[in-house]
Amino acid sequence: MKDKGYPIPQDFIYYHYGPYSQELSATISELVSFGLLNETQTSQGYEYSLTEDGKELINLLEEKKVRRKT
Repeated sequence: MKDKGYPIPQDFIYYHYGPYSQELSATISELVSFGLLNETQTSQGYEYSLTEDGKELINLLEEKKVRRKT
């Protein structure tokens, strides 16, 4: 995605299964520990999804962004 110009602040290295970012991995671990993401291990690796608390936080942030624009 960085190669396509998307603003991704983390640095990536090539690792066992492809691109890896220690910073992104730490951020994901924090979001899981805060209860904002669910982590599920599959045969392919890990899958992540928003918890209800995570969805609520995103809604609050979106509302704040909308209020800031008006």
